[in-house]
Amino acid sequence: RDGSLYWAWVNISPIRGPDGSMQQFVAISRDISAEKMMAEQMAQAKRERQETQAQMEAILNNMSSIVFLKNAGGCYLFINRSFEVFLGRSAAEVIGKRAESLFGLDVAAAMAEADRDVLEQKRMVESEIVMGGADGDRVFFMTKFPLAIGDNPTTVLCGIATDITKRKRMEQELQVAKEQAEAANRAKSDFLANMSHEVRTPMNGVVGMLELLDRT
Repeated sequence: RDGSLYWAWVNISPIRGPDGSMQQFVAISRDISAEKMMAEQMAQAKRERQETQAQMEAILNNMSSIVFLKNAGGCYLFINRSFEVFLGRSAAEVIGKRAESLFGLDVAAAMAEADRDVLEQKRMVESEIVMGGADGDRVFFMTKFPLAIGDNPTTVLCGIATDITKRKRMEQELQVAKEQAEAANRAKSDFLANMSHEVRTPMNGVVGMLELLDRT
């Protein structure tokens, strides 16, 4: 009556006569506006979740650091594009695999130990680790932490690894330069000490002769 529109579910059934022809029909109409509104809200929420997920994946895939997710069994659930480039493998080739399939046994054992610490203690763990990729070994600063997703009681492990190979190389070069400078400084000190001794010995004789001359 007020001119507003609403959604209706309508069921129309025929009423047939003795000869089978339709004589009348029965129509049942039910207002389903609330249900449609709820469905629209759920669809909108789903679209927003998908948009948020797409945005998060875009952010993760454009990060220079390696990002990955693992389940409690150590299998990879997600890797970002930086991890793909480092490994020289696609995400499809890595998802579902364990570290043993990607790295050496020593590296995989170190990773597994850190993973257990994170999942059992429910705390963040930081470490430095050397991993071999498509272009050789690289040094990474690794941060791992537990990540609970939704109502799932199983905790997922999240890892973020930043390549610090250049920084470590610079630190080593600085350490070598420092050691060389200290060695040069010690050599200079030794040289001056030796020269002082070599000069002082004859000078003592000269001073003594001068004192003798002065007295006589």
